Amino acid sequence: MASSLSGAAPVLLATTWMSSSAFTIFSIVNMLSVVSVSFARAILWQPALIRQRTDKLAKVPLRYAATASLSASLLVPVAAVLVSREEIWKLAILFAANVVSVGFDWARFRCLAIDRRWSVAVADILRFSSVLLVLLVAQFQDGLLFQASVAISCLIPLLFLTIRMGRIRAWTAYREYKMDALLQGADYGVSQINTTLPILIIGALSASGIVGGFRLAQTILGPLNLVFASASNTVIADAANDGKYSSSRLAATGTRLAWRLTAFSSAVVLGVFFVVAFLTPPLSGISESELAVACVAVGFVAVASSGAGIQGVVLRLLGHNGLVTKARMFVVLASWIGFIVGFYFGGAAWSLVAGFTLSAIAFPLSYLLPARRFYRGLA
Repeated sequence: MASSLSGAAPVLLATTWMSSSAFTIFSIVNMLSVVSVSFARAILWQPALIRQRTDKLAKVPLRYAATASLSASLLVPVAAVLVSREEIWKLAILFAANVVSVGFDWARFRCLAIDRRWSVAVADILRFSSVLLVLLVAQFQDGLLFQASVAISCLIPLLFLTIRMGRIRAWTAYREYKMDALLQGADYGVSQINTTLPILIIGALSASGIVGGFRLAQTILGPLNLVFASASNTVIADAANDGKYSSSRLAATGTRLAWRLTAFSSAVVLGVFFVVAFLTPPLSGISESELAVACVAVGFVAVASSGAGIQGVVLRLLGHNGLVTKARMFVVLASWIGFIVGFYFGGAAWSLVAGFTLSAIAFPLSYLLPARRFYRGLA
């Protein structure tokens, strides 16, 4: 909850003081920052933790983390240039702050690898406290500077986890699990073609209010991503730290979690839509109708992907990395058909709605059906 609030609070509160154009820029840069953190997680942190199920030395050292953090953070200022012609010094500040944000995520996974989960929880609470302080003193109208201030709030919790994680003197070389890591990185890269690239392209073409609406809807429903991340990280950490976690037990856990996450996501999406449609006060950054439409489309994907996604995590733990990446590609193909056809007939708004809807339909087809087939074999 603390991690979710840390991500959602800046975006939600920025709508109350930023202009529509400033909020659109901030929401896109904020999205890029999240992408950079998640990319480093997909290409290195999470593959190492999954590898730890069979190799206890598969921990990520500082030198790997520094390279990944610097590389992933370059994405943010480079892509920001596409939507905002900003001064170099602002882009440099944004880059440096984002390195801290990515590094904090590495520290979280390092502590998960040694089963110090409460240390991660405490660090997330520290981060939320730092974000609150930022929101009180740094209400920038400039989208890039505000995002940089939000990212730098990870510094104190990063230092805390650095003390808690301890030093590792030996680790498995990255080349030993590079292929699995590249497959996960490809999976994540393809997923961003599905969710991030359309918003980035439309944001570059125009400062349309629907772009801010979809980004705000993703933020409002962000807690569902955190619930999913918590569930998947718990399964991965259990498998990494418990040698008796059998394949059949993993399959049973995946099926049980898929049903629970789907039911929970459905309830949250319905509640959010009710609040947005009937209780939301006027916002300066976007209109209520744009936000309502975005919440429906994003909520549909959240419900469909929650159960399917946990099955993908379990399939990776069982060694079916290629299958999961192919499933992701099928989802992206379906969604881009929606984006292109929707844009042709109805412009930016219909493009996003159609793309997200077809994405939601494709998730259960591409993940749940293969998972059921493999689970029957295990049984």
